[in-house]
Amino acid sequence: HAPLEDGWHPLSRRRKAALSAAPPAASLRSIRRQQTLVPQDATQTDNLEKTRSDHYDLLYKKLEKCRGISFVTRGQWGARSPKADNSFNNNDGVRYVFYHHTQGEKCSSKENCAKITFMWQGVHQQCQEWDDIGYNFIIGFNGLVFEGRGWDQSGAHTVGFNDKSVSYGFVGDYSSHVPDELMLQAARNLTECGLQMQKIRANYTLHG
Repeated sequence: HAPLEDGWHPLSRRRKAALSAAPPAASLRSIRRQQTLVPQDATQTDNLEKTRSDHYDLLYKKLEKCRGISFVTRGQWGARSPKADNSFNNNDGVRYVFYHHTQGEKCSSKENCAKITFMWQGVHQQCQEWDDIGYNFIIGFNGLVFEGRGWDQSGAHTVGFNDKSVSYGFVGDYSSHVPDELMLQAARNLTECGLQMQKIRANYTLHG
């Protein structure tokens, strides 16, 4: 059977040690062989998705709490189109924010982070058989924030909570230590941005 789109359950005993699924090494090698380098001027070919990214990009630039975030839209990191639309009603804001990690290597530049984010999207779509990369946002080097599923698409990260939460995937393995301060600050800024956009409720709780 195909893996559930839901992702991990938050009460799993292994959750603290592994907050996201690590694919088999053979599968990773297969994905890496298939992936191509993301051109610097890569653009999203799905018009609806590009419109969504552009819409939020404009909002980010207008709202005070969002302007200080280094956003990288799906078009900018060369995302594949999702297999399906997982939109949900987020007009009232979600109740939960989840911190996850991708496992694997950290990224060291914008180009490298884009390449790794693209690779993980391939792993999630091809190996996990999910519709898209599992996280709503991915946080990489120097606090860069990569758009994953965004605010209005249900993620694939925490069973039972995907349609009532947003998730941030920190690039790297943080089983034994926390992400660096720039990454954590980016996560805090992103949450403040979500609060101002009314995508996160004022009484939200943080998990991870």
